[in-house]
Amino acid sequence: MGDISRRSGRPVSYGLVQSNPTIKQSAATSEGQIIGHVDEARHDLNFSEWGKYRLEDQKAQLGQMCELITEGWMPLSSYTPLHPSAKLSDEDKKVICDWASAARARLR
Repeated sequence: MGDISRRSGRPVSYGLVQSNPTIKQSAATSEGQIIGHVDEARHDLNFSEWGKYRLEDQKAQLGQMCELITEGWMPLSSYTPLHPSAKLSDEDKKVICDWASAARARLR
């Protein structure tokens, strides 16, 4: 079964989702919610646009980054069940916060 999943590029559960309208709708709703969250987050913080941010905004974003992570707001609890590798360990959180703090200190 794993080989089929790898070859098709779809998770094994894909067939179940496609054959059950209730599950299919639920999956579509969840995906839509996650896409909405990602779009909202990208609006709030988009590293592709980082150079266009005012210095004050960059400093604020770096400070908020650590705060959101340490308080458990990020990554979103609705995101991690679908992407377990996105869960952050305490060490991951420390690395991100240390980086954000150092980056903030470099801003002049």
